[in-house]
Amino acid sequence: MRTLKSKIIAGFTALALLFGAFYIVEAMETDNTSREKVLVEEWFDYNGPSQDREDIENPANYTRHSGTPSCNAGSELCSLKAPNDGSDQPVLSNSFVNQVMSAIATGGTPSNTNIKLQN
Repeated sequence: MRTLKSKIIAGFTALALLFGAFYIVEAMETDNTSREKVLVEEWFDYNGPSQDREDIENPANYTRHSGTPSCNAGSELCSLKAPNDGSDQPVLSNSFVNQVMSAIATGGTPSNTNIKLQN
């Protein structure tokens, strides 16, 4: 009788270990990576105090604009189209700010259609 109990206990222990191993493997294979947030590009009106780089690269100097802004041609930043960070401020990469600064320096119509200038 004692041998039968030992075999039953050993069998249940083996099954528990087997199920535990499968559970651990399944948990390890589960994709726990966070999904990247998709940022939607929107137009933002520039309302900063100057055309200096420090002001232009400050997201707090922009207001989200619904639709496409109507800006006259000129040499000062009017609006730009950039990803919305989720709190209605633009995400401004260094390379994009460089393009904005280049457009301001040359005036006229920027080659990047996401930048609008005016007088």
